[in-house]
Amino acid sequence: MKIFCTFNIDYEPLLKQTIEYAIENYGKDLNIDTLEEIELADKKLFPYSTEGKLISKERIVLSSETFELLPYLDITQLYDNIYFKEIVNTIIHEMGHLTDYVSMPHLYDCVFNPKNKKHYLIALFWLEYLAESRTANLGLVNYVPYCENFARESWDIKLYSENPNYFNRYNYYWLNKHLSYFIPRAENNLHKY
Repeated sequence: MKIFCTFNIDYEPLLKQTIEYAIENYGKDLNIDTLEEIELADKKLFPYSTEGKLISKERIVLSSETFELLPYLDITQLYDNIYFKEIVNTIIHEMGHLTDYVSMPHLYDCVFNPKNKKHYLIALFWLEYLAESRTANLGLVNYVPYCENFARESWDIKLYSENPNYFNRYNYYWLNKHLSYFIPRAENNLHKY
């Protein structure tokens, strides 16, 4: 598997070590046989804030957003760092998508090649829900603040938009996508409310 970072080669050794660490410690149930490359890309290349994205059965792209928050580029100093844990969580989330892609290609086809908006949103919800259910239970990230903020939101859906750049309480796409994250995160943190 090719693991690389072209925009800042200083990140590349840490990226490789972090992926090895994530697979070794959290990847025993993942099927990543088709994965050929993982790239760490400049966060400016993404149209919205994201930590990573499955591009195809062969490729995952991670955003530099969380990497830029790390205080060190030495993995031995990062195991307890919250940003490092978020990166590991993201790697497993995206690899989980790949695992699901191999076993449910028709649902991923609805998302990657949308022909019907209704099918697209339904497939997107369930695929994100499955991937997030896998990682919410790892215990790497404290999701209580996210859940509390989401639960406090006052929904007033007035706009149907598939534009992920338009994240607010009026956008149905935003609600649909983030419910798939909220539900498993809240289920995993019920004892904290």
